[in-house]
Amino acid sequence: MSANYRCIAQERLLIAMRALFDSPLNGVTLSHVANVAQTSKTQALRDLSNLAAARLAEKTPDGLWRPSNGFVSLAIQAQTALARAEARLADFRSAIEVARVL
Repeated sequence: MSANYRCIAQERLLIAMRALFDSPLNGVTLSHVANVAQTSKTQALRDLSNLAAARLAEKTPDGLWRPSNGFVSLAIQAQTALARAEARLADFRSAIEVARVL
C-alpha cells in the first residue's frame, strides 16, 4: 500500500481501538492505550474521546476505558448479514439441484 494513503492519526485510533480489547470487560487504563499506541496520554485521550463520541468506547466509573455496546451492535449487524447471505446461497444451491434433477 502506498504511503500516500496512510494517516498516522487514523492508524493510532485503530491501535487504540484494538487496545480496548486487551481487557474488554474490565477496561484498560489511559496509560495502557498510550503505551500500546506509542503516543502521549493526551493523544490517547483524544482518540478514546473520539471513540466514545462514535459510541465505540466508554469510560467506566473507576476511570478505565473499554469497548461499548456499539461494538456489539456492529457485530450483530455483521452476523445478521452473513446469515442472510448464507441463506441466499443455500437457496441458490437448492435451485441448482432441482434444475439438475429436471
